[in-house]
Amino acid sequence: MYKRQLGGGHSATGLRRYKELGARFAGEWGKFGRILHERKQRGLLTVGFSAGADQLAEYLFRKSSGVPHDTDAFGLVRNTMVTLHHESSRNPELAHAARQFPHCMVFGLPNDSGLCSDDGVLPSGNLWQVIECVIDNSWDDPTEAFHVKTRSGALIEHLYADGRHWSFRGGDRIVRIQSPDNGFSEAWIASGGRLIHYGTQRPSRHRSIEEVLASY
Repeated sequence: MYKRQLGGGHSATGLRRYKELGARFAGEWGKFGRILHERKQRGLLTVGFSAGADQLAEYLFRKSSGVPHDTDAFGLVRNTMVTLHHESSRNPELAHAARQFPHCMVFGLPNDSGLCSDDGVLPSGNLWQVIECVIDNSWDDPTEAFHVKTRSGALIEHLYADGRHWSFRGGDRIVRIQSPDNGFSEAWIASGGRLIHYGTQRPSRHRSIEEVLASY
């Protein structure tokens, strides 16, 4: 499998430059993003680290602060927003974003963590998405202890639009079923061998992610 990798830097500056590439060289603003989606349709992988993770989401996280700049990201990870270099003390920022964009799931990613996402269309026409949480706590350089929070147990933080909180561990997965117009949306969390309904945070009547996908 071939992959394209988006690198670090400032999320908004990089996003603008990516979009300008198409306008400058092909007369098509945003051609770069179209190419990423075409690659995805062919089963190719796109990886974003640091600012790249922000840029692959639905919107840059700074959209929640009301800045007047272009903050529509590439949307490879549909209806999702992420913060970078996250610490739990910044959870109020997640809560604010979740209230503003209730159709999005909002995640705070500490160093070194990430999200792995796959999605598609069900026979019903509904959209499915499975997100796996990835946490690397193997970095053992003592001089990086302040920078790499996962080494000391930091988890991926998530705030609901109604203010409820969830911390995701490495290997946890989220399955979402949504209609194309976002009028219908359900989700489940697979964690520790259990399948939990996202909305109620109670054990699901479904026994597996595969059963969820077959039911919608």
